[in-house]
Amino acid sequence: MANDLDTKPVKLKIAIPLSIIEVFEFLESINITSETNPSSLDKIFEEIVNYYEPKTNVIIEQFKFFRRCQVKGESFYKFLREICNLAKRYEFGDFEDNMVRIGIVFGVNDIDLQERLFKSTRHKSY
Repeated sequence: MANDLDTKPVKLKIAIPLSIIEVFEFLESINITSETNPSSLDKIFEEIVNYYEPKTNVIIEQFKFFRRCQVKGESFYKFLREICNLAKRYEFGDFEDNMVRIGIVFGVNDIDLQERLFKSTRHKSY
């Protein structure tokens, strides 16, 4: 044989075609077949990543956002950074800035700061 497979152990000779079959079956299971004619290797990798990438449950992620409170000993800036990061992941869209403000007001554990935030936003309309 041109690929020198005849010198390999029998287990390897069997494993190679089985692996190829498994790859084709996997690609077919995620709708990549010769009929779909993927235009490039990058497209195949993109489909594989899309298949394995965990899907986000927006409701659960928003629940986590609203449950986030500043923990004892956590600096305000660390809490603020976390709230901003959470808001970016949770698909609030055009409401992201407003949701960050709400998250801060509800989640901050400094009552004096919370009251100052109420006063500073009292006269603004959104």
